[in-house]
Amino acid sequence: MSPPPTVTATAVILLWSSLLLHLLLLGSATAAASDACAAPRAPQAIYSSKTAYQLVHDDDTASQDVLRGCSAAYVWHTLRHGTRYPSATQAAKLAEKIPALQKRLRDNVAAGRAHCAPAALDRMLAWTLNMTEGQGNTLHAQGERDLQGIGHRLGLRLGGFFQRHPHPDNFTFRSTDTQRTQASAKWYGNGLFEEPIKLPEPLPDDPLLEFFDICPAWTAAVDKNKTARAEVAAFEEGPTMAAALARIADRLGFQEKLTYDDVSHIWEACRYAQAWDPSSEAAWCAAFDEEDLRVFEYHADMKYYYVDGYGHDINLQLGCPLVKDVIDKLSAYERREPTSAGAMYFTHSTAIHMTLAVLGVGRDVTPLTADNYETMKNERGWAISRLAPFAANIAVVLYECPATSDEKYKIRMYINEHPTTVAGCEDPDALCSWDDFKKRFAKVSASCSLDFCTRSAAAAGVGVGAGRLLHLLAAAAAALTLLLSTPAP
Repeated sequence: MSPPPTVTATAVILLWSSLLLHLLLLGSATAAASDACAAPRAPQAIYSSKTAYQLVHDDDTASQDVLRGCSAAYVWHTLRHGTRYPSATQAAKLAEKIPALQKRLRDNVAAGRAHCAPAALDRMLAWTLNMTEGQGNTLHAQGERDLQGIGHRLGLRLGGFFQRHPHPDNFTFRSTDTQRTQASAKWYGNGLFEEPIKLPEPLPDDPLLEFFDICPAWTAAVDKNKTARAEVAAFEEGPTMAAALARIADRLGFQEKLTYDDVSHIWEACRYAQAWDPSSEAAWCAAFDEEDLRVFEYHADMKYYYVDGYGHDINLQLGCPLVKDVIDKLSAYERREPTSAGAMYFTHSTAIHMTLAVLGVGRDVTPLTADNYETMKNERGWAISRLAPFAANIAVVLYECPATSDEKYKIRMYINEHPTTVAGCEDPDALCSWDDFKKRFAKVSASCSLDFCTRSAAAAGVGVGAGRLLHLLAAAAAALTLLLSTPAP
């Protein structure tokens, strides 16, 4: 038998310091509340894909109808549906898990263990899922306001253009076959035209707006493949997430560990309620400090990075249809063959994410991985809260310039109503050359095809970037070393 380890004086001091700190926290809930969930904060805009659009979009409605002598000539606009209710499955889980957590929290409060202000705890304990049977995945009233506002502000910014094209019939509308996208289209039209719009019959498995649903190769290689999300799982099981879970458990007075599954339901209750009412902090959001929120945001953003962003080559291969469409539509106008004054499409988050990636928006030099949270948490391009909240939208406006201009056409891209510089264009007003834009995406447009979707994942060219590949190889080598060094039983 080996001798017991020697306990140094330093170790004893550290141990007693740790115990004293823990006792101080347990014995002074009121003092701790001032540092944790005391007074309600301003609503946060860091809830990844469930972020409230109201907290993200550009409010500036100054006229942008004419820029440097060039007049708006064609509008291409693709939008994610507005704020929605959770799916029936998600709602059932919340209805099961949150009351169970509330019961345990009530016991913690009674025992004086919770480190939150009484008002914050009261709001958590009183919270219920405010939805009825049949509302699963449907557009919330806040989603109606989201889309109506987007349409209204677009009409203000491009007032002259819409005076020349005042009726919905002047435009091409297209939506997927869901209540939330079709209702979003109608509320957008109401805000823009102040009259009803006519939506064409939606296509089943629309190849333009639902290309991700008709690609078995991508489904097998990425969407249903846990290996494709290995970094996400590693982060979920790693020390950064463990520290966040421990902070939340301590804040709410849990003596036992809270699992990721436990806290993920608190996170969902928080961010849905926050999106439904962006005016004040939602009840369960008080359970998280800002660092906790950033940990959960990063976890969600990593999932989207690998499932439908830059994390796998097949995502960029699949995400071309809408980029091809904008090139085709603007080229038709340039040839004086437009079929309408603009195109307005209503789709889902996956289509938005993939289109952003193909456009080069939010691209990071370093991949998002399980071990670079600290360097990426505040400074990363792939920030879904900012790029793709509820009602996320991408607009490209074609501007026609006078004969005296150096170019006949220019374009301006907007992400969530913010003028956004196209990669390779350094214009301070984000007014970029149409010829350059067209050339930049000519290869994407010319080669865009979903034929690969029916081939096997391997044949489809599933791959990762070089940085990600090196990371995977290093992880595999470390795992193999550990395996070889472990003695046989």
